[in-house]
Amino acid sequence: MFDEPVGWSRFVIALMAHISLSGLGAAVALFFQSGWIENQGRAAGLMLILIVLSIAGLSLADSLPTSISILVYLLPPASPMIDMLMHSDQRGIARSAYTLLFSFGYTAVLLIIYLKAALAKDAAELIRKAG
Repeated sequence: MFDEPVGWSRFVIALMAHISLSGLGAAVALFFQSGWIENQGRAAGLMLILIVLSIAGLSLADSLPTSISILVYLLPPASPMIDMLMHSDQRGIARSAYTLLFSFGYTAVLLIIYLKAALAKDAAELIRKAG
C-alpha cells in the first residue's frame, strides 16, 4: 500500500528493478544446475545460503570490519535493490539509476563468466571424447 499515488517514475523504477532481479536470479541459478553441481541437495543449500547473504548484504557490510567489508560487493546486489525500492524517493533518480546499472552489469558479468566456463567445459569434454 502506498502513501501517495504511484507516478510513472516509481513505476518505471520498480519495473526495471524487477526485470533486473529476475535476470540476476536466472544468472545465479545457472551456476547451481545439475551439470555443474551434481548433488542437487548441496546445490539447493548453497543457493539458499547465497540468497540469504545477498539479501542481508548491506547489514552484513555494516557488521564486518572495514578491511573486509568490500567483499560484500561480490554478493549478488539484491540488498541494494531492495533498499533502492524502499527508499527511492529519498535516494534520488541518479542513485536509483546507478543501483539499476550496477545490477544489470553484475548480471552481465555473471552471464559472461558462465558462458566462458561452459564453453571451456564443453570443449574439454569434446577433446576427452575424441581421445
